[in-house]
Amino acid sequence: MTKLFLNSICVCIILLSLWGTGCVKVEYGQSPEEAVASSEDKARVLRASWAQELKEATPVESINLLVNQFNIAGNHLFQIGDEIIKRWHEGEVGRQNIISDSEMRKFVESWLLAQKPIFLAYEDNLEFGIELLKKNSFLQASQLDELDKLLESYYDNYSLIVYPQGTSVEYTNKIEQVKFEFRGKLEKFKSEIPQN
Repeated sequence: MTKLFLNSICVCIILLSLWGTGCVKVEYGQSPEEAVASSEDKARVLRASWAQELKEATPVESINLLVNQFNIAGNHLFQIGDEIIKRWHEGEVGRQNIISDSEMRKFVESWLLAQKPIFLAYEDNLEFGIELLKKNSFLQASQLDELDKLLESYYDNYSLIVYPQGTSVEYTNKIEQVKFEFRGKLEKFKSEIPQN
């Protein structure tokens, strides 16, 4: 008993001495509040850099920047969708049972809490870019309508991705379908805009 007690004290002393010299490093994850604050900082940078890019751009460059912003925002959204698919599948394999869409919605709501400021920044950037083009662009009315439809499509995809419906297989198929459709719409718009 005494030997065990002495060994325990020796181990504690060694660990304390290593900790004091910096050989043992303990890292902690961010708290939910810290994660949200970090995302808010990133969102501010996204908005500021976007406003600066548009300020310095010619009308044609502004159109291309907006198309690129749609692409970035869409890819961010689809990466989240792919991660939800992965976690849903892994959860069902681990449980060896189906996970309901309502349970996944609760998980996603909690998991994406810190991401909300980033999503809002992308939405603000897209809306701001469209409004700016409506004021300053030589785009035709039909092309401006297409931008509004792209924005509506982005919002629809957001709802579909962050509020899962159906089974994991149905959700996976739907995400693949909207990815294909959204990217197709974006490419079609890009091919129709003036390049000089």
